Amino acid sequence: MTDAKHVAQEIERLHQFFEDWFNGVEGRSIEEFSDSLDDAFFFVSPKGDILDKPRIVEVVDNHGGASPVEIHIGSVRIRRLEGELLIITYEERQIRETESALIVTTVGLVPDS
Repeated sequence: MTDAKHVAQEIERLHQFFEDWFNGVEGRSIEEFSDSLDDAFFFVSPKGDILDKPRIVEVVDNHGGASPVEIHIGSVRIRRLEGELLIITYEERQIRETESALIVTTVGLVPDS
């Protein structure tokens, strides 16, 4: 998964899970999200909080069905740093009943086999 098409598909797949999960769509499980993360995964929030894999899974799990949202992904850009490490930047638009937000996200990704 090193070309732009596959990276964009993976980002879309993950955010489709978030959209379904937050909207309470039946048939989704938190394990789908958890299993897609490496054990070394961590997330740095916009406030600077660092959440490891167990904590981010807990946070997402606690918000299942809690907040209707539409999520749209765009402007995916890939930069290869060292070996297999990819740095991906993308725009995430979240649309809720009372607000809309545009978030620019940067992730490090090492493609798996």
